[in-house]
Amino acid sequence: MKKMNVIAIFSMVAAVGCIPIEEVKETGEEELIDEVDPMSASVSWGDSSVSLSITNGDSAASYNWGIAENSGGCLSSEWGCWTGEDCHMGFDLTSGGNYSYCHPVSSTGGSLAYGASPDAVAEGDSTVFGEASFSTVTTHVLDNAASTEAESCWVWGADTSYYNGYYKSCTEM
Repeated sequence: MKKMNVIAIFSMVAAVGCIPIEEVKETGEEELIDEVDPMSASVSWGDSSVSLSITNGDSAASYNWGIAENSGGCLSSEWGCWTGEDCHMGFDLTSGGNYSYCHPVSSTGGSLAYGASPDAVAEGDSTVFGEASFSTVTTHVLDNAASTEAESCWVWGADTSYYNGYYKSCTEM
């Protein structure tokens, strides 16, 4: 095919909007790239559990969900904020131990039943948090542990700076 014909066909296709201009190589070959909607996540606090919903999650990912209480009255309380499920630093005990949980979830999300005691959290099944009022004082991290890329970790909630020292850089949602 002559170069003039390639340009004419390319111009018609680009004008219709089928292929972005930068997708066509000079040789006339087309490189088709699937456009994927970005991943998004939301948390809902119900009567008996807290749920994470993931839209457009990567089915090959290995997601972990962390929840940290890091705002509100806990900052000045005797016991401090509950950070034992944060997938990050955990919760230090006065006895010298540490609770450090991380909730594995699927590419579509997960749900955690309220009311576990700090020493009996079942990762991916239960949480110490006990009611919807925690929705305003928690920060969340969603991490694709199968990847070290920054684009595979997201944070949102009350105080996202809590995760500034996380093992990889996360995108704020």
